[in-house]
Amino acid sequence: PLMVKEHQYGTPIHTLAFTTVESGLCVASGDSRLVKIWRAKGSGSSTGTDMGSIVTNIESPRDAGDFNHFILCQKDAAQIQQSHSNEHSGLVLCATEQPDLQSYYVPALGAAPKWCSF
Repeated sequence: PLMVKEHQYGTPIHTLAFTTVESGLCVASGDSRLVKIWRAKGSGSSTGTDMGSIVTNIESPRDAGDFNHFILCQKDAAQIQQSHSNEHSGLVLCATEQPDLQSYYVPALGAAPKWCSF
């Protein structure tokens, strides 16, 4: 492996997603308590000096229960699904044990969709 990243709770990672942003390749990894988004490779240098740096951590609220899954939303509102396209917005949706999805906006991943109130 090129890098080993640990989540702080020691629970198994169940979801991975990759996206390209202006600053390079980002990886989103999720376990039952945390979605960690970090830089896999920077575009600013060939040595990848920012490789592994954290973009953000999204923790599950206590009253929501565990994260079951997350998706990085597309720029196009009609494509709210995880895709192999790298044109993501900054919107991250997380499924928990509650009936509603938890929504988070991460500006480092892209602009919010026009229909969002962020």
